[in-house]
Amino acid sequence: MSKKWIRTKDKEYTFFIGKEKIGAMTLSVNSLNINAFFTINQDRYLIRKKGFWQRNIIVCNQRGETVIRVYPDKMFAHYFKLEYCSKTIELIIRNNPLSEWVVIENGNELITYSLMRCYGEKGIKI
Repeated sequence: MSKKWIRTKDKEYTFFIGKEKIGAMTLSVNSLNINAFFTINQDRYLIRKKGFWQRNIIVCNQRGETVIRVYPDKMFAHYFKLEYCSKTIELIIRNNPLSEWVVIENGNELITYSLMRCYGEKGIKI
């Protein structure tokens, strides 16, 4: 079954599993930062960058509680640690040939998100 984020408008995306709409995301861009607001089913979340170099990523729920925290494993590395539900897993960013994000737990690849071209439009392959 296909899982995709599809761009619906400028800075707006919709998440589908097959043909069913599961969620939506809107980007908010200003001169200092970029935030993303997304909804999965009825739950609302905010994604924002944090830290001096803006390399830490925080996902907060609608109550403002941090539910996911992503931070670099080493300075200037493309290896990150992702904390979620009292677990810490690895997040690796690589080019293959476009940007690809890989989630690894205990040495096992759990999921991969890859940028792709689909009929001339940008898309994400999961």
